[in-house]
Amino acid sequence: MPIDTARNQYVMNAAIASLTDNTTGTADNTLADPGASYTAATLRNDLADLAAKINAILAALRVAGIIAN
Repeated sequence: MPIDTARNQYVMNAAIASLTDNTTGTADNTLADPGASYTAATLRNDLADLAAKINAILAALRVAGIIAN
C-alpha cells in the first residue's frame, strides 16, 4: 500500500473494475487442456474460470481495503 507521507498513513490504491463475463462459459475451477480435442466450449469455460477467479481476487482486495470499490 502506498503511504501518504504528509499524513503518515497508508492510502488505498485506485479502484479496479471487475470483469464482465460474456463468454457464456461455465466456471468450474478447472482450466482444461484443449489439446487435440479443442472446442469453443472448452475455451469459453476456461475464460469464464479466469474471469471468476480474477473477480474473486478483486473482491477480496476490496474487502481488505487494499483497493477502492
